[in-house]
Amino acid sequence: MQLHIPVLQTDRLELVAPAESHLDVYAAMYGDPELMAHIRGGQTFDRAGSWNKIAVALGHFLLRGYGLWSVRERASGEIVGQAGLINPTGYPAMEIGWLIHRDYWGRGYASEAGQAALSYALEVVQVARVEAHIEPANLASLAVARKLGMVVDGLASSPTMTILEKTRSAA
Repeated sequence: MQLHIPVLQTDRLELVAPAESHLDVYAAMYGDPELMAHIRGGQTFDRAGSWNKIAVALGHFLLRGYGLWSVRERASGEIVGQAGLINPTGYPAMEIGWLIHRDYWGRGYASEAGQAALSYALEVVQVARVEAHIEPANLASLAVARKLGMVVDGLASSPTMTILEKTRSAA
């Protein structure tokens, strides 16, 4: 079976299929306690766990037709992070997420990659609603979500998780 994963291009980035050759970057990101501090309770992953993240991302594309892309800087060709869409079985809505290697923080890459993924969700997949699940202390990711035009869903949010949403009608 051939798996087709579209490439999304922005001015400075390409969202590309995750590959085993990206493992060193994934291991650096998922093993970094500072980067993971506000993601899924701060759990870090070793090299094998990072490899599993690549495999799960690819499997998500196979099962759902969308997933988490590797984020590549167009100018250098370097993998700088991961961004995209997930909706595992049992999730109430499609979720958007981004993870940028600490060496590339402060360049707007999360917003740029997030916008590409959000547009893909609303325009190509044509999902009615996309959520971002962000810990309240993760101010940088909250700022990214707001920059993407997402608004807080006060009914779904809790003291430990802020749920932001964007609907197709608000796109």
